[in-house]
Amino acid sequence: MNVPVMAYVQESIAPEMMGKVFSLLMTAMTLSMPIGLLVAGPVVEVIGVNTWFFWSGVALIVNAVLCLIVTRRYDKVTMKPQVD
Repeated sequence: MNVPVMAYVQESIAPEMMGKVFSLLMTAMTLSMPIGLLVAGPVVEVIGVNTWFFWSGVALIVNAVLCLIVTRRYDKVTMKPQVD
């Protein structure tokens, strides 16, 4: 699990629910790894490794841009002035 996800969960979830949420997230991530391999293996056999890496890179860039757009919009909505 990466740091931004952990920070988001810790800020968003009630302390008494954190154990359940983290265990659910870890279970989902653990289950997604073999599923990803089951999908990637046959696809790479058909289209080749270079093509797979290219389209995986494109998908990662698109995902990063979408996450940036969504998080900026979320930050504008939820940003509250800091009171010192």
